[in-house]
Formats: sequence, structure tokens, C-alpha cells
Amino acid sequence: MALNSGSENLEVMREAEKYMTYVGNLVAASIPKSGEIIEFGAGNGTQTIFVGIDRDRLVCVESDQRMQAVLAGLEFAVVGDLTELQEHKYAGAYSINCLEHIEDDCSILKQIHTKLESDSQLVIYVPALPMLFSSMDRRVGHVRRYTKKSLRSVLEKSGYSISEIRYVDSLGVLVTLIFKILRNQSGLPSRSSVKLYDKFVFPVSKIIDRVTGRLVGKNLFAVASKI
Repeated sequence: MALNSGSENLEVMREAEKYMTYVGNLVAASIPKSGEIIEFGAGNGTQTIFVGIDRDRLVCVESDQRMQAVLAGLEFAVVGDLTELQEHKYAGAYSINCLEHIEDDCSILKQIHTKLESDSQLVIYVPALPMLFSSMDRRVGHVRRYTKKSLRSVLEKSGYSISEIRYVDSLGVLVTLIFKILRNQSGLPSRSSVKLYDKFVFPVSKIIDRVTGRLVGKNLFAVASKI
């Protein structure tokens, strides 16, 4: 994983407050309201804050030591690996923009499965549509973008039953295609472009998603239960 670049991308995304708030609320609404929760791939805590789970209920799993230090400074409980979690079962788990970095995503999902109570929820948010793979994906260390079929398949193979799966941010597809066509070799959007998208485009994209969520979007959102 391109950790330095991934950190840069997280910093740029701080400018997308509407987007980050929306994703945080989307995930939080599907997480159990009681019991301990796992966040897999917490990064520097940028999105963790927007999800808003009480710190005494949350344990962050993050392999990068620099980001672990940031999370600890924000007073989140943090471990470096799933194997370091306590032996008891957890009420739920979520992962936002992390699985796409992992070669063997099925293995990770199975490991999370062993840490969860029966029938508990797993919430996943990942980049979608392989045709959108660009210099940005390469820079931040993505190994794939998902389709509904591929995400459904890996979740089911890992022992989960899917209750919801849909695309998010339909207009983001067009913007990402433009980014790809222009061949931005830096692999990162500018802060100003992120601010403009967040202020003017994403609010419209949310409305369009009500119609297009089953068909297309820059990201995929899924809710699954352990079986």
C-alpha cells in the first residue's frame, strides 16, 4: 500500500466535508447502537470522526504506525492487526475505503467474521467500477475497484449474507472519468477541485443516486450480516 500517498489523499479529502459527513452518516445508520465496534483500516481517523461512534465503543485496526499514533492522539483505541483484538466477540464492524488496498480481501473479511457475534452487521464502503481505475488509484495503492457482482461474491464467500448493496455518488463517475482522460499524473485531485465538487456537485449527486443507485456510482456501499 502506498502509505504516504494514502495519507496525502486523506488530507485532501478533509476539504470534502459534505461528502465525508454523508458517508459517515450512511455507515453509522447501519451499525448497532450498542456493543463494541471494529473499524478496519481507520487511517488517520478522518472518516472515523464523521462516523461518530463513541470512543468507548470503538476499536480501530490500522497497520501503519504513523497513523496509529495519530489515532491514539485523537483518543481512539487502536491495534495494528485483527489478531490483536480482544478474544470476545464484537457487535459489528465497518471498513471505509480500505479493502481495495488488500490483495487477499477474502482472507481479511473471513478474519473479521471470526471476531463478530452471530447475526452482527458488517458495513463496507469501497471504490467502484474497474473502468474508473486511474493514476489516483495507483498512487494511493489500490489493487482493484469493485463491481456489485465482485463485492457481493467476496462477501458471500467470506460467510456473510447481504441485506443491502448499492452504488453511491453517480456524478462522481463522470468526474473521475474526466480525471482519468486528462491523465493527471500526480494522481491526486487539488484541494480547490475537491472543495468545488463537495459544494456544488455532490449535493446533486445524492439526489440522482435515488434513481441510479442500483446501476452506477463512484463507490459501493454494502451492509452484510454474519451467518
